[in-house]
Amino acid sequence: MSINNKFAFLTILKQSGVAALYVLLGLVDYHYFSSTFWPGSGLALSAVLIGGWRYLWSIFFGSLLLVTMLFPNGQIIFMGWYNEFFNAAPKGLFMFLPITWIAIRLDLRVMTFALNMIAVQALVGTYFKVGYFANVIADSNLYYYWIYVVTLSVVAMTLTITVNALKEKEYFHQKVEWELQILLDQERQYRIEQNNFMIMLAHELKTPLSTISMVLGAPVISENMLFHAKRAVSDMNNVVESCVQLERLSLEKVGVKTIDCTPIDMLNNLCHASNVPKRFIVTSATSTIINTDEQLFRTVLSNLIDNALKYSLRDSFIQIAVDAETMNDKKGISITIQNLIGVASYPDAEKVFQKYYRHEAAHHKTGSGLGLYLVKEMVQLLNGDVFYTHDTTSVTFKLWLPIYFHPV
Repeated sequence: MSINNKFAFLTILKQSGVAALYVLLGLVDYHYFSSTFWPGSGLALSAVLIGGWRYLWSIFFGSLLLVTMLFPNGQIIFMGWYNEFFNAAPKGLFMFLPITWIAIRLDLRVMTFALNMIAVQALVGTYFKVGYFANVIADSNLYYYWIYVVTLSVVAMTLTITVNALKEKEYFHQKVEWELQILLDQERQYRIEQNNFMIMLAHELKTPLSTISMVLGAPVISENMLFHAKRAVSDMNNVVESCVQLERLSLEKVGVKTIDCTPIDMLNNLCHASNVPKRFIVTSATSTIINTDEQLFRTVLSNLIDNALKYSLRDSFIQIAVDAETMNDKKGISITIQNLIGVASYPDAEKVFQKYYRHEAAHHKTGSGLGLYLVKEMVQLLNGDVFYTHDTTSVTFKLWLPIYFHPV
């Protein structure tokens, strides 16, 4: 509710409430009132009932605390409570103390309630001819009553609006500081990412470049040297390809284009295309066809197979099993890739899918530290999941994908 609307709500509610009380108590003739009171008050009262009802509930809780302090103060001033103690005191000024507290601690809605309660208490005191202002108000045809209420209202609303403006200004500054802090944190994180990326590139490309430089500098290039040079080029290509995939993921440029795929056929093709196809033992308990993105699925399987080849025990077998599995009431397939633990040992379960993570013992191998991170991200794009377990002798990665892809 804007400040202007709150002023309208305050004015209409006060005028309508006071007018109704006047007529009910018989203090003012109805015909006299209808000709002298603000025209359109009935329509205004309807507007209050329609537009202001939702604010009354929130006013209630703030007013509950308010009544315990403001109501006795009004009774002392307007109803003559403890008159023997406060007879010589400037009781009319007493009301400014709680009004100031309301302006500082509460809001315009509670202030509206407070001013209306004060107006009602003064009118009741007038009717019963008790209290500090009873005779003065009655004899002056309510002239002094309106002066008092208007003065109190102006002071109260000015204080409330000023305090609220200061609070909103403070809130705005806090919000700006909070947003700036978020931007600074994002910039700091971005710089850390960039630094890690450059360190990774410098470290992982150094070894294959040295290998190529050594081969090119040799007087005679043997077949073995040529093999190592080709492998170095392949390693660099894998690092660059991982960086490209990471960039596409970070920019959300990876779209999912589904097609029917047969997991066992794709696995066989990838294993036969590797340098050591005889190391793979592929079994399948199902010939299920899944509907998924072929390129992403191929990249995920390729990264998992390359990871197994790179860090498994030398010349050991890598076991791959395909099976049907239901997860969270969704039918799907699971692909388990298991290899014996090599020199690099097994990765940390809490960090294995983190960006740039590599085990300390794995740095003798060229790699970007992005392969398994990309696997996790791509599998999530395909509405699947990937799990990692290990024991004392082997490492196992389990991939699960639904049979039917449903965009989230």
